[in-house]
Amino acid sequence: MRFIDEQTKEQLRQRYQLLNPAQLKRQLERWQRKLLATAVRPRRNQRQSATKRRAARQPAVEMPRLRKATKSVASLSRLEKSAQKAA
Repeated sequence: MRFIDEQTKEQLRQRYQLLNPAQLKRQLERWQRKLLATAVRPRRNQRQSATKRRAARQPAVEMPRLRKATKSVASLSRLEKSAQKAA
């Protein structure tokens, strides 16, 4: 009793030889990222209404706090660059 004929077996063997596991993994990961991005990202009108709600609840960022945060980021990037040069 034969379940799969020899011609089909040979076609499957040839196809198996052409498979690249690393490429398949990258492709699966890319599809997963796309799927997650579409599942998590709200629709355009939902984003706009959420932004309006947030703006109504929260006061604008005070300028001194914003300047301080900007200076922290700038000094951090300088530290990273100096560390890269030293390495």
